[in-house]
Amino acid sequence: ADDVPSGHGADDFVVQVRVAPQFRSAYLGLVAGQRWPIGMAVAAFHERRGTHTAGSVYAMTKVAADRWEYVVSRADGALEARGSIPLCVRCHAEARADSLFGPPSTPGESVSPASRSRDAQPNGTRTGSDVP
Repeated sequence: ADDVPSGHGADDFVVQVRVAPQFRSAYLGLVAGQRWPIGMAVAAFHERRGTHTAGSVYAMTKVAADRWEYVVSRADGALEARGSIPLCVRCHAEARADSLFGPPSTPGESVSPASRSRDAQPNGTRTGSDVP
C-alpha cells in the first residue's frame, strides 16, 4: 500500500501513531513548514495485519532546534537502535513540518508512519494521543 512507507512495514502492518498529549491539537492541525518545540514526541506502534501481533515501535523526540532522537524497539520493549539513525533522518528530512508528516489533509492522501488521524483510516491506520 502507498499509505505506509516500506520502512514501516507497508502492507504487513497497521500503524497506530501516538503523540504527546500537549502536542495533539497542533499535530492534528499540522501545516507545511511548521516548527515543533523541543520535547515534541511521537511514536508509531505496529501491529501485524490479520494476526494483530504486536510489532516494532518507532519513536522520535525533538531534542534540539534542528535535531531529533529516534528510537527503534521490538514489541517486547528491547531497544534495537537509538540516536540519529541515518535511515530515519533521511526519510523524515522529506517531511512537510520539521521532520513530521502529520495526518492526511485529504482523503486518500499518501501518508507516512507519523501521519495518521485519530480514527481508523480506510487503509487500516489509526492514531491516538496517549503517549506517556
